[in-house]
Amino acid sequence: MRKRRSCAGVWAAEVGGPRIAIAGAGSIGCFVGGLLVDAGHDVRFLGRARVCADMARHGLHLTDYDGLDQTLTGLRISEDPGASLAGADLVLVAVKSRDTDPMARLIRDH
Repeated sequence: MRKRRSCAGVWAAEVGGPRIAIAGAGSIGCFVGGLLVDAGHDVRFLGRARVCADMARHGLHLTDYDGLDQTLTGLRISEDPGASLAGADLVLVAVKSRDTDPMARLIRDH
């Protein structure tokens, strides 16, 4: 298993980087959010009940074509927008096009 570290991860761990919310914990949101967690960032995931249950039970398995093969556990994932979005400094939206408007309203309200 190869583990990547970035300068951003060092900065996040030592300086206290931004709180990041992933609005849409699907394939793209989980991969990007997982890389951010691995780099040391404070990340909260907003996902559907099934995804939340699977990640709580099994963690998040990240792989790529360069040989990354890693499972992250103890992630902060919730289907509650308040728990995931409130207080975020940065929100990364990773939803399908048809879900963009409803997600924008959720972000606005939290």
